Amino acid sequence: MLAVAACGTTEAPKEQSTGADIKVTDSRGEQTLPGPAKRVVALEWGLVENLLTLGVTPVGIADIKQYNVWVSAEPAPTSVKDVGLREEVSLDAVAGLDPDLILATTSGACGKPLPQFEKIADVLCFDGTDPNGNLQHMRDQFTAVAKSVGKGAEGDKVLADFDAKLADGKQKIADAGLAGTKLAGAHGWTDQGAPVVRMFGKRSLGSDVAEEMGLENAWTGKSDDWGLAMTDVEGLTKIGDAQFYYIAPVDNIFETKLPKNRIWQNLSFVKKDQVHKLDGGTWLFGGPASTSQFVDELVAALT
Repeated sequence: MLAVAACGTTEAPKEQSTGADIKVTDSRGEQTLPGPAKRVVALEWGLVENLLTLGVTPVGIADIKQYNVWVSAEPAPTSVKDVGLREEVSLDAVAGLDPDLILATTSGACGKPLPQFEKIADVLCFDGTDPNGNLQHMRDQFTAVAKSVGKGAEGDKVLADFDAKLADGKQKIADAGLAGTKLAGAHGWTDQGAPVVRMFGKRSLGSDVAEEMGLENAWTGKSDDWGLAMTDVEGLTKIGDAQFYYIAPVDNIFETKLPKNRIWQNLSFVKKDQVHKLDGGTWLFGGPASTSQFVDELVAALT
C-alpha cells in the first residue's frame, strides 16, 4: 500500500486545454485528457520506461536512483526530480513540478490517495499486472501511455519493432534446435542471511515472452497474480533438467551464497553448466524496451 508523504496542497484540478481531447483507456475505462501531456510525473518504473522509449522525459520519477539500478533498457537522466519512493510518494514534490499528467498504478497512487493526486493534475491509473496475459497487458499499457503524450504513431512503430524482435528471437531459438526447451528464471536475494529465490512462473511477463519464443516454463509451481513464486534453494530441485537464468543487480546470491550450498551444487542445471546470468537491469515488469532486451539476452545466453 502506498503511503503519501505530508502535503499541504489544496490546488483545484488543472484546467488545461491546448487542443483536441484525447481518449485513453486505463484500468478504470476510457479517460478523457484535454490534449497531449507535456509535463508528466511517473510513479512506477514500467511507466517511466515507456515514456523514455517514446522520447518523453518525465519531470518527476519515483525512486530514480533504484530505477537506474533495476532498469537498464531506458536509463533515466539523473537530473529528473525524484518524488520519493514508489511506496511513499511526496505530494508536495509532485505538486511542485506543476505536471499536467500523473501516471500511476492501482496499487499505488490510484488507491486511497487518488483524490489528492487528482487535485494536482489528471491521473491515469494502470494495473501492474494482468493474470490473463501480461504480454498483451504490456502492449495495451504502452499504447495508452503513447496516446496520452501524443505519440500514438511512434508507439505503434515501437510495438511493431518489438513484434519483429520477438519473431526473430523465436526463429533463432528454432534454428538452434532449442524449440520446446525447458527454461526457468528467477530473481534472488538474502533475507535475514538466508537466500530467497523468486521464480518467474507461468503468467509472468518473462514467461509469456519466453513461451512466445518457443520455450517452455520449467517452473510448474503455483504463482501469484504477477506470475511470481517465492521459494528456497530446496524448492529449486523441482525444476529438473532445464536452462536456468537469473537477474540480480544487487545482492547476487547466485554468485555469493548459492555456490557454497550443497543442494545448489547438485541441481541438474548447475551440474550441466546451464545457468545464465542476464543483465541485472533486465526489468521483467517493463515495456517494449525491457522485453526486447530480454529477448536479446535469452538468445545470447541459449544459442
